[in-house]
Amino acid sequence: MKTLKLILPLFICLIGCSPKNFSIPNPMPMPIPIPKTQVMYVLNSADNTIGQWKIGSDGTLTTLAPSIATDDYPRAMAMDEQHNSLYVANIGSQTITQYKTGVDGTLSELTTPIASSAFTESLVMSLDHRFLYSLGYDGNISQYSLGSDGELTLLNNWTYPNNPVAMTFSSSGKFAYMVNDAITDISQYRVAADGSFTPLTPATVSSRGCPSGPILSAQSKSGIDFIYVLSCSTDEIEAYSVANDGTLHSEQVVSTGALPSHMTISGNFLYTTNMADSTVSMFTIGSNGLLQASTQAAVAVGTQLESIVVDGTGKFAYVMDYVEDKIFPLSLGTDGIMTPFTSGGVQSGAGPRKALIKSL
Repeated sequence: MKTLKLILPLFICLIGCSPKNFSIPNPMPMPIPIPKTQVMYVLNSADNTIGQWKIGSDGTLTTLAPSIATDDYPRAMAMDEQHNSLYVANIGSQTITQYKTGVDGTLSELTTPIASSAFTESLVMSLDHRFLYSLGYDGNISQYSLGSDGELTLLNNWTYPNNPVAMTFSSSGKFAYMVNDAITDISQYRVAADGSFTPLTPATVSSRGCPSGPILSAQSKSGIDFIYVLSCSTDEIEAYSVANDGTLHSEQVVSTGALPSHMTISGNFLYTTNMADSTVSMFTIGSNGLLQASTQAAVAVGTQLESIVVDGTGKFAYVMDYVEDKIFPLSLGTDGIMTPFTSGGVQSGAGPRKALIKSL
């Protein structure tokens, strides 16, 4: 830990300048913000590991600890900061490996792996931290409860004919929305107290493109929930507003770079990584929830971009390059524009696919 030097202001009272005697009470010291340490976990699919990195105050990465092993071919990752737990879905072994994060951010095995659905594409944490959902190409959604120590217990295993592969919740957690591999519609559900799903009316909403996920949610400054869905086949994002009854209504379609693979939201900005043209598309989210391309529409990075993550300060972003086996750090301006600042990137494990950031 770095020693923080606190510089207290010097207050000088000149009493002789007043005809009356008076006193000034001791001022309350102004709080000095202490920067939090941030760590980043990088899922390396090609060598079955999780890389552990420390993020410096200037955004640079240093190794926090040696990579920790997963099971065969890890595909998806989720984190629960309430329980200091991290979960990885491994499609080769059809398991979810479970980890605990220490006070310094290093990972250790929480307990033995638990069985998951075949070909799990995504892991999604409920907003209340009670449940973890595993969505797989086999058409199954597995629901797990989280124990007091974060350990998973299988509760339910539901079969959906449309093969949901990505999911997000409304800001209230009352509604869930799923992208399906078998159809081009988006499924919409009410979430029960036990974490189960009941279809809304209508059960699906059509998409102008071919949604492939991921799917994200955000609340606009006007207080309306929006759902943003990525379509890799048409190189687009479709924005939906959420009505009071939870149903989706298409509001906008915007173009991304070629073959978008992932997106993330940070404050008033949305970013996509685009695999085919090696760029990051940059958008501003308006007060009405609609997207507008930034003054600089895209920035070139790496070779084959898998995903992007933004740190807790909103000042730095990190792009995973699956082909180069690298992490590319970028700085973020107040206007949301990204600029690469580490020449050549940082060497990661083999096949970095996703990353998550935790503040200690």
